[in-house]
Amino acid sequence: MPDRPEELEQGAPLINDGLGRCLFVGTKDTLICEDGGFNPRLLSGRVPEVKPYLSRISGSVDYSDRPHE
Repeated sequence: MPDRPEELEQGAPLINDGLGRCLFVGTKDTLICEDGGFNPRLLSGRVPEVKPYLSRISGSVDYSDRPHE
C-alpha cells in the first residue's frame, strides 16, 4: 500500500469501495482515480486541459461493448 498523499483530504479513503484506487504521482501533480479509471482528479484541484474525445486506432477490431483503447 502506498503512503497516503498529503494532498488527499482528511477522511477520504485511500482504498475506495473495496476495489482500490489508482494513484499516479508525478513531478507536477498527483492523479487519483477509482477502479477502472473512473472519477479521475488531480489532488491539487487543478483542472487540466484535455481533448474532449479519445483517439481511435484505425483498423481496430470492433467490440460489442465498445472498443477498449
